[in-house]
Amino acid sequence: MTSLIAVRNAIRTAKIISLIQLTKKFNSEPQWLLILLDDLIKRGKIERCEPIKTCSQECQGCQTNPQDITYRWRDEEIIIVNI
Repeated sequence: MTSLIAVRNAIRTAKIISLIQLTKKFNSEPQWLLILLDDLIKRGKIERCEPIKTCSQECQGCQTNPQDITYRWRDEEIIIVNI
């Protein structure tokens, strides 16, 4: 079974990757990967790229199969809060 850390590292390395690519890479069921991907989204590590016609993201989601979901690694950002 694929671990959360393995999926996280694969997306971090690829920067942009589809669910189909992850399924092939880990030889895993999409349902299991979707659970792990949702966890990474909640943690703020990745974001799901939605295929829209006016997309300004570089994920190529607009050019992929509409049934294939694309995910993008979020660069760590430092948030400065003034107190």
